[in-house]
Amino acid sequence: EKVVKHKVPLNIEYRADSNAPMRNLSEEELRASQDFYQRLQAQEQAARDLENARNELETFLYNARDILSDTKGINEVLSEDDYDDMREGIMDNLDWLEDEDTGLHASIHQVRAKKTETKEAVEAVLFRLRELELRPKAVEAARAVLAATADKIAEWSETKPQLTEEEFSDLR
Repeated sequence: EKVVKHKVPLNIEYRADSNAPMRNLSEEELRASQDFYQRLQAQEQAARDLENARNELETFLYNARDILSDTKGINEVLSEDDYDDMREGIMDNLDWLEDEDTGLHASIHQVRAKKTETKEAVEAVLFRLRELELRPKAVEAARAVLAATADKIAEWSETKPQLTEEEFSDLR
């Protein structure tokens, strides 16, 4: 069966009810209304900020968990117990975030403190890992500088006769 649709224009006319009392707000009512609106705006902004902080913490915790799992060499800077403790701490923070008694009713300051605490721990581990990678190169560069300096001092003993043996011993 074919459905036929008919379009009929509707004419709508707005008429203010002449019996309804309409008046302007007084200065006091207007100020009270504006204050109420500003309080609502502040509450909504605080709720958005808290939700953003909670989302940032959750994202950071998942990223930190993945960093611990996926980064090569973590076992060289963390003992197995430290690794387990850090991973357990991250999982505890995720549980805390979803806990109805604590995390869901936590203030923005508590949420940010959890993120800062975890971030400092993860950054310390990553710093040690970078240090572990860069230290051999730094030691090698320092040894090269020391060898070049020793060679230069040996060269000076031949090319700079004005330097006394005492001055050479101070250089060595």
